[in-house]
Amino acid sequence: MDFESLLKFPLEDKDWVKKIIIGCVISIVPVLNLLALGYLLSCLKSGLRGRMELPDWKDSADLLRDGFFALLIIILYFLVPSILFPLLSFIPAIGTIIASILLLLAGLMVPMALARYTLRGDFADAFQLKLIFGHVMSVIQYYLPVYLVMVFIYAFGFIITAFVPLISFIGVLLLFYTSIVFFNLTGQLYDDSRFN
Repeated sequence: MDFESLLKFPLEDKDWVKKIIIGCVISIVPVLNLLALGYLLSCLKSGLRGRMELPDWKDSADLLRDGFFALLIIILYFLVPSILFPLLSFIPAIGTIIASILLLLAGLMVPMALARYTLRGDFADAFQLKLIFGHVMSVIQYYLPVYLVMVFIYAFGFIITAFVPLISFIGVLLLFYTSIVFFNLTGQLYDDSRFN
């Protein structure tokens, strides 16, 4: 996999500045940020088709619908670990380890669950846990390192956005740009995983 091309592909679009600025602005506006999440699913869809390209900002109703269902999928995946985390934390050491593993598993599964949802637009597809886990495991050698780097970048971006107001837009830009790249890659990896 050519990671250099993957990192650069958004910049090859003739309207990349406009598309990314729209995404950055929309992603910080409550409720409207569902459009940004829907847009990221469009990036995932491009990856599923083997294309490294920036989608257009169009069909806002579709983006809003996809963003809403994506948010619902994310919430449902993290619901059980979030409930169990405080309960398991009462068990010294082992409880915290188990809770952390559950959160990590949920985090690993969510992007692939979103890819499965995006493939056919069927909400139930996002919860076929055994199949999704199989997809994750079949490309884990590529997926896990990129996922962990993304977790680090997201944490760094959120810190900049929340605690350094003078350059908070740089944090938003970092978060949105890397999300575009990650979602496109997730689509490509999901497509690869179907044939492994």
